[in-house]
Amino acid sequence: MIGRRSRWLLLVLGLTLALTPLVDGVLTIPAVEAAGAATKSTTKPTSKKSTPAKSTTSRKSTTGAKKTTGKSTAKTTTAVKKSTARSTSGKKTVTKRTVAKRNRKSARRPAPIVAFDPARPATLRAESAVVLDRRTGHVLWGKNADETRPVASLTKLMTALIVTESPLAMDDSITVTMDDVTGAGRSHVRAGNRVSIGDLFHCSLISSDNAATRTLARATGMSSTAFVARMNQRARELGMEHSHYVETTGLDAGNVSTARDQARVLDAAYGDPMLGVLLRTETHSFRCGKRTETLNNTNRLLKSRNDIAAGKTGFTRPAGYCLATHIGAADNPSLTTVVLGAPSNSSRFSESAKLIDWAKKSLEPVAHDAAPSHR
Repeated sequence: MIGRRSRWLLLVLGLTLALTPLVDGVLTIPAVEAAGAATKSTTKPTSKKSTPAKSTTSRKSTTGAKKTTGKSTAKTTTAVKKSTARSTSGKKTVTKRTVAKRNRKSARRPAPIVAFDPARPATLRAESAVVLDRRTGHVLWGKNADETRPVASLTKLMTALIVTESPLAMDDSITVTMDDVTGAGRSHVRAGNRVSIGDLFHCSLISSDNAATRTLARATGMSSTAFVARMNQRARELGMEHSHYVETTGLDAGNVSTARDQARVLDAAYGDPMLGVLLRTETHSFRCGKRTETLNNTNRLLKSRNDIAAGKTGFTRPAGYCLATHIGAADNPSLTTVVLGAPSNSSRFSESAKLIDWAKKSLEPVAHDAAPSHR
C-alpha cells in the first residue's frame, strides 16, 4: 500500500505532467508575444532609426549641396568681383590713357593767340626779348632785354665765329672722337666717322648738333680752355657786356647772355658770308661713314614765313626755348628779334612772329620816308 505522502507526491507529479502543455502554452504565448513585441519594438525603432538615417543622409547631402553651392557661389562671387575689379581697373587704365592722350593733344594744339601789346609786356610769355632796328641800331621794344640768362645753343653762334678765324677749309676733314659724342645727346655724327669741316658747320648751325660743334672747335687745334677764352674775348670786342661762356655747345647753364647781346652776336655771325648762308639753309644732306644724313633746320619760321633772313634756335631746361632771328632782305635784313626763355617750342616761334609783325608795321612809315633816299 502506498502511503499518504506518496499519494500526494504522485498527485503533484500527475498534475504537473498534465499541466505541462498549459504551462508551456502559457509560457510560450507570452514568450511569443514578448518576442513579437520585442520584434515590433525592434522593428519600430529600426524604422524610426532608418528614417532619421535617411533624413540625415539627405541632410548631409543637402548640407553638402549647400556647401557646394556656397562654394560655387563664393567662387562665382569672387570671380565676378575679380572680373569687376579687372574691368574697373581696366576702365581706370583706359581713363588714364584717355586723359594722357587728351593732354598730349592739348599740348600739341597751339596756345590761344593773344594780341601782342607793346604796352603790356605780359602779353609776351618769354622771359626776355628784344626787337632791334638794324638800320639805326635802336631798340624798338624790349622785355628784360638786359637780364642775364642761360642761352643754350645760341652759344653756337659765337663758336662758329671763332672757328671762322682759323685757317680751316670747308673740305678739310677730321675724325669724331668718343669725347666729342659723350653726353652730347642726339647727333648725326658718330665716334670714328671722318667728317668735313663744311658738314660739321651745317650740323652745328642747322640741326644744333652738339657732338659736331665739339668736333668743329677741336679741329682748330686750340685747347678747350683757349677756345673758350677766345669766345669771351670776342664777346667783349662785340660789346656784349653781360655775356660769359664756359664751353662751346650751350649744354652748360654757365653760358649766359642777354637778349640784347644775342642780337649783337647774331649780327656778327650773319656778317660772315658762309655763316650767313648757313643760318637760312633749310636742309642739308651729307655722307657720314656708310650712311647718308639729312639735316632739317630747327628754325620753323624758315618754312612758315618768307621774310626770315637768318636764325638760330636754342633749348635747355634752365634756358627755356630761345630764338634769334634776322628779318628782311637776305642782303640787308632790317630787323632783329631775340626771344629767350619761351615756355614751349611752338611759343618761341609764335611770339617771335608777333614781334616781327608788330615791328614791321611800326617801321612802315620809316621805310616809306627812307625810300626816296635809295633812288
